[in-house]
Amino acid sequence: MRKVLAIVLLIFIVTTGCNSDAKSTKNSDKDKTQNCFNLYNRFLSGEISVSSKSDKSNKIDINQLFQQDENYNKFTVFDCNHNGIPELHLSSMREYMIIECVNKKLSIIYSGSGYEKLLNNGALLYSQTGGAPEHISYMFTELDTYNNIVQITFEKYNTLNDNSDDDLYLFEDDEVTKSEFDAKTNKYLSAESDLIIWSDYLTFLLKNN
Repeated sequence: MRKVLAIVLLIFIVTTGCNSDAKSTKNSDKDKTQNCFNLYNRFLSGEISVSSKSDKSNKIDINQLFQQDENYNKFTVFDCNHNGIPELHLSSMREYMIIECVNKKLSIIYSGSGYEKLLNNGALLYSQTGGAPEHISYMFTELDTYNNIVQITFEKYNTLNDNSDDDLYLFEDDEVTKSEFDAKTNKYLSAESDLIIWSDYLTFLLKNN
């Protein structure tokens, strides 16, 4: 596990870059990041639990999020709130959770659905197909540096439930035309996730037992 996190840490440092004229700041940031990676490792190993900032009395450990008999549990580190320190992202069939490290302490800053996907720009995209009538629901989520959550929702429906094209489009609960829908949602739906490096949690367990 430490090897996995070390590789991801190296990629993070290289891709984010550092100011060559601020060596002390660079070393300080690197130390902070490494300390956070050590805490993430302890959480993934089941050594420590974590709580949300809004409810510190409710502690959650890794076994409450990841059922060990499932094959969909994965984790990664990524700076989605752009504060310079990568967060720990946990994805299961049921939940998507983001854990932040501040002042050598971990806290949950976001808890969502297992249908959410982490994008290269640090945002999350929820996508789920449903029926009655046939439709696809989307939610685009971003966190700012203060962990304020900004979400955009949009849906498209096939109200006839047949093989015809979708005929109802909603953006932020307002009905729009297809062309308006495409224009408004293109920047959200075109965002890619190919740069995200995920690690399988079951593999991590097998390597560390």
